[in-house]
Amino acid sequence: TRDKGYAALIGLLTFVVFINAMNVTLQLQGELAPADQMKAAGQSMVLGVQVLEMGVFAGILTGALSGYLYNKYSGVQFNGAMAIYSGHCFV
Repeated sequence: TRDKGYAALIGLLTFVVFINAMNVTLQLQGELAPADQMKAAGQSMVLGVQVLEMGVFAGILTGALSGYLYNKYSGVQFNGAMAIYSGHCFV
């Protein structure tokens, strides 16, 4: 990619959204385990958010997805009022 900094930022934001969405899903299903039972339930804390224990798989998954989307859509150009959302802003 041309702008690796933007791609890295998008990868980080994708990861943060992913872990927060997983936490909300666990809350809605009533599956959040108490702190002393998290390990037995397959849950852990990541960036201060209780999520399912996925190891590095979550980072690899979100990094690959955001990298693919960045490479595919970072060249999109709009005209008129939508022009501010062209390029890496669209991703």
